[in-house]
Amino acid sequence: MFATMSRRALVSSSTGLGLAALAPAARAQGIDLANPKVRSDIHAKIYATTAEGEVWKYWTVHYYAYVQGGANMVPLYTMLNLNYSRWKSAGNGAYTGTAWEVGVYTDYDGTTILDKTWQNPVTGKEQPIMPFKGGPWPESISADGIAQTNAGANHLKVGQVRVIADTVWLPTATNYNFSFPASPDGKRPARTTYWDSYFDYGAKVADVLDPSIASAHFVGALHNLADWYPGMGMEGNAGRVFGRAPGQKLKSRDELPDIAKTAFDRHVPDIFDIEKWKAPRFG
Repeated sequence: MFATMSRRALVSSSTGLGLAALAPAARAQGIDLANPKVRSDIHAKIYATTAEGEVWKYWTVHYYAYVQGGANMVPLYTMLNLNYSRWKSAGNGAYTGTAWEVGVYTDYDGTTILDKTWQNPVTGKEQPIMPFKGGPWPESISADGIAQTNAGANHLKVGQVRVIADTVWLPTATNYNFSFPASPDGKRPARTTYWDSYFDYGAKVADVLDPSIASAHFVGALHNLADWYPGMGMEGNAGRVFGRAPGQKLKSRDELPDIAKTAFDRHVPDIFDIEKWKAPRFG
């Protein structure tokens, strides 16, 4: 997460063969996935909101090193990740928004903020570490899915709404790549990095069906797999970095854990003062 990237993604779709297979379970809960307006509102209620307003999403991402050669994964550190977005109706059952995202690192246990450096347990070397900032980027929601656009690179996210017991699950998948330039000293050649992220957002059926609720609370899980990030000091080690995280939609920033409030205020205060965050950034 240390370079400028661009992206365009369709992040959720409830159409196709999966819709027919899933429809009986959904109908049993009173959800008509064949209705485009219902699908659009489910996407919006869970991922964002059907009303004009803001949405906060918080994830605690634990990262591991997978080094090829038969060893188990090695715990590295944890990222406290916060996504803030603003939404409004675009008419015809569609919604548009703008999103910003930040991440600050802690030790693996999530108890100590990593301000400048971290100790790589694979190499034993101390490495610099820096916070992550992404956005602003436009997003849109419709019956066909959720699209994110950031300067034009193409990759696809596809998911299907699933109803399991009393929960509506909205799974998304992101598969994309972006380029890092060569380092000025020539020690690190230019390269393309590949990154895959998978989210599962789960909201209660009762909340999704309640017309008085515009933004349903979700709890979710994130898994991602990527090439080594620049700055990790893993050059020469075959492998990738794996992340897993619990997450949820917050009512406001006030629900953040104390360590997250401190970390964001210290390193990425722009997320709490969006009016001053004008220039697009990813990294």
